[in-house]
Amino acid sequence: MKKIFADIAVLSAVIFLFSCAKPGNNPSGDTPGKEEVKPEPVSLTLSFVLPEGGEKTAWVAGDQIVVHGEYAKDKVTVTLAASDISSDGKTASLTVDGLVPYIREDVGSTLYAGYPADAVDLLPHCFFYTKFNTSNRYLLAACNDSQNKFQFFEVCSRLSFSVDGDFDSYAITGRKDAVTGYEAIQVKITDKEQNLNQYREGALVTVSGKLDSGTKAIYVPAGTVLPAGFDLKFFKDGEAKKVFTEKEEVSFKESGLDLGNITSKIKDFVMDLNVSDAVSLSDEGTANCYIVTAPGTYKIAAVKGFTEESVGTIETTAVLWETMGNTAQVEKGSLIDATLYEGGYMYFRIPEPFVGGNALIAAMDEEEHILWSWHIWMPKTPVTDVEETNFATLQIMDRNVGALVAVPSSGAAPAESFGLLYQWGRKDPFPGIGDPSTSAPATIAEGQEITYVNDQISIAGGAQNPNVFYYLDDKDWQNEGNDPVAALWGEAKKTVYDPCPAGYALPQRNNSCPFWAGSDISGAAYFTLDAENYRFTVGNLTFPLSGYIDDADGTHKGAGTDVQIWSGRWDSGTQNGYGLTGVVGDQFRRRGQIRSRGGSVRCVKL
Repeated sequence: MKKIFADIAVLSAVIFLFSCAKPGNNPSGDTPGKEEVKPEPVSLTLSFVLPEGGEKTAWVAGDQIVVHGEYAKDKVTVTLAASDISSDGKTASLTVDGLVPYIREDVGSTLYAGYPADAVDLLPHCFFYTKFNTSNRYLLAACNDSQNKFQFFEVCSRLSFSVDGDFDSYAITGRKDAVTGYEAIQVKITDKEQNLNQYREGALVTVSGKLDSGTKAIYVPAGTVLPAGFDLKFFKDGEAKKVFTEKEEVSFKESGLDLGNITSKIKDFVMDLNVSDAVSLSDEGTANCYIVTAPGTYKIAAVKGFTEESVGTIETTAVLWETMGNTAQVEKGSLIDATLYEGGYMYFRIPEPFVGGNALIAAMDEEEHILWSWHIWMPKTPVTDVEETNFATLQIMDRNVGALVAVPSSGAAPAESFGLLYQWGRKDPFPGIGDPSTSAPATIAEGQEITYVNDQISIAGGAQNPNVFYYLDDKDWQNEGNDPVAALWGEAKKTVYDPCPAGYALPQRNNSCPFWAGSDISGAAYFTLDAENYRFTVGNLTFPLSGYIDDADGTHKGAGTDVQIWSGRWDSGTQNGYGLTGVVGDQFRRRGQIRSRGGSVRCVKL
């Protein structure tokens, strides 16, 4: 199970660096200017005492403890022998060579210890700090007293349980992204102060490990609070089989929490995504649209478009619709058969065989209100880029967004080359035309729904209802006026509502390019119309006559005869977006068109 990391690791690492730097210019308490004399290594008899009532009840031969002073390079690893251990096992005493005590006037302790040795990961300067390389281990830390006795403290609390079943690993995830552990923690224990959470590095929403037997303890930093509880999943061969869910607040006090036998309380985990194998799609940039070309499990950051802003508190996920770009029947789950939210990421799985199509997935809150949605574009052939200076100074996609194939050079353009349709300013697409001869919309899977509503809505409301097409004759789809429109889409620049994949954006209305200069392009030398085969060309670019969704009645129209291609520009003071409106037998004009119309999008490469 792959660990999911929160984004504070870099800050924590910086804090670690300074926390282990030498405190002030006078750490030993000497007068300024006096040369510090480093103690020589010595041999001392040390006693290691287990905490009363702790989980570890006895030392055993082979236990290893790290003892250090000021410098990590002077650490000594002590290996206990049976002869060192008391009859009750709680104390181990032995003489240790090579110790370099760290002497200060503000504390009486001079040596510091951590157990187990393989979890101790000291930085070059550690003083009275002990750093561990995980929080999901049974960890002990201590300092010496005047008799060189080390009274250990348990660093972490624990969640104990037992479960029956054939499982080989587990993963605990804090609900609503609560942190359950850390990549590393550092403690400060002296005879003056006992701080078990001095510093923490690399916050983990999910902590995982092996399940060697039916009884297990998971360790979390002392004082951890999970306000909305946690999910505890059980895996076999990488697939989640069962899950135990606690939805109430859980607070880990020093004594820990024992769930007892939870076998009767675990449920089938139906979305058995193997997140450890997930391919990250948003590492190179976040977006509202992601291209996927093969079966597998994928993840995207759960943020709003081209931003780092969280979409909010996610409780559930869903596939809103799936289409193969034609009028063939679509089996539900044939394009995306599972979704899951975990640790700041949306996960989804594309099953075999890969059929190609488009889908819209959504993240929802506990009341199943949609917080945000993402378009997953699954083309059948690779999306490439074309240079065509009549249209743009940047390279242009070889097809409309959502098209499964590029328009072929010969024969009639198939519906799969038409792509999806967008209302100007909205990030979410709608299925395009699935039958060029009738303008029938592309079908979606049974049980999934897209509705067409004769009304307007707010901009936020549009994002919360991505499967609702709002139309109003000769009106905008949104009811907030023109002031916020400029922030919806941008010309060759990314915005939170941009519908293009990462690295692409909507085209400019660039008057230095002939396509955008003037009005009617029907007679231009670079323009060729092939209405019989549902296409036209602009130099090296080929566009399908993909029709549109009518702003007057919300119906699909114009396949093979009409086209609407949006740019990122809007008409100030009007309810129009700007683009190409084409009608066979009339004109292909660069003009404003009402923003509630559904048109095609062709992205340019940034």
